[in-house]
Amino acid sequence: MRAYLNCMRLNLAMLPKALTGQFMSASDIAAGYDVLATTYETAWLPHIRSKTEDLLARLPLDVPVGDVLDLGAGTGFATQRLAALYPEHAVTGVDISAGMLKQAHKADYVQADMLDFLCSRPNDSAAVVFSSWAIGYSQPDKIAKQAWRVLAEGGIFAFIVNTRDTLPRVFMAYLKTMHAYPQALTKALWPRFPNDLSFVPKAFAAEYTQHGEVLITPPLDIGDWVFGTGILAGFDQIMDFKRHPQALEYFKNELTHSSLPLAHHFVSGIFREKTC
Repeated sequence: MRAYLNCMRLNLAMLPKALTGQFMSASDIAAGYDVLATTYETAWLPHIRSKTEDLLARLPLDVPVGDVLDLGAGTGFATQRLAALYPEHAVTGVDISAGMLKQAHKADYVQADMLDFLCSRPNDSAAVVFSSWAIGYSQPDKIAKQAWRVLAEGGIFAFIVNTRDTLPRVFMAYLKTMHAYPQALTKALWPRFPNDLSFVPKAFAAEYTQHGEVLITPPLDIGDWVFGTGILAGFDQIMDFKRHPQALEYFKNELTHSSLPLAHHFVSGIFREKTC
């Protein structure tokens, strides 16, 4: 009964925000990453680096003339490797977070929303559209359609993205906190992380796909550590923990004592635009 009442309270708190368009936005995600930019490379990148490197190592070298775009470039880990992989191409990293881009170097970067940036690009102008762990914060289906439009014939769309069921330990603790403290909620949620690869248009031919997980062993202070990783970027903006410190303590307690695994679930793929 208590769980049912908590769910009702949360829905009642979220409904007026949804009806007035107060959803978690790209600016919330940017703000979240701005805060953790200086800790991201030590707190989180080591956990996902090997999967990103594996995808980069599988990228084909036979690509058409055009630009190489890294969407959600963050601190530039993948952008720099793309520049080394495709030295004859102009490589641009795109990220909405000014804080993350301040940590980036040795490449060209643009501060912009990744979908807006893609929409602004000319048809058939890119050789590679790449993204690591980012398109789930946007609209993956629209990103994929725009990638198809922007890529030249034979161009490559490659990505790795966390799925909707990722990190159950973290997100179940956060969901329980939202249920327990709906008064701390500031915005409504509309998750867009994909379940699988079905968002990729059939106009692409798959050259490589994977559905997997990364098992993570967190430090003992997981309640503080998680806020420096990017796991909650954007989500940390929809609950006012400053005005409701008891909600923050509740979340940390749930996270610390949860028996759920800290497993980062993902899908990845390398797709080539079909030739006529």
